Amino acid sequence: MGWHLLARPFVQGCQGRTVEALQQYRVRAGFSRRGSPGRRELLRVTLDWQGEGPLALLAGGQGSHMLHAASQAHGYLMMAADTDVEEGHEYPYLPAGQFVD
Repeated sequence: MGWHLLARPFVQGCQGRTVEALQQYRVRAGFSRRGSPGRRELLRVTLDWQGEGPLALLAGGQGSHMLHAASQAHGYLMMAADTDVEEGHEYPYLPAGQFVD
């Protein structure tokens, strides 16, 4: 994730190349969660396609040591610092497949 969000754009910019934008969609959250003060979060989520459109659900624990949740995630909700997740609201979603080179 760090490579694609930070290092890759930096390296491409230094090479004079056009920085490729990441795929990003808006999806509804199927949960509520308090945001982290002062820091951006990437929440691991799965998508539930049972309703009208995709619904993002937490893929388990969100700690960096929670590898099972990371392996189950379909993608990530990108949350700005100090932003709470409110169920039913839409947030930026980044599909996990684009982070595998």
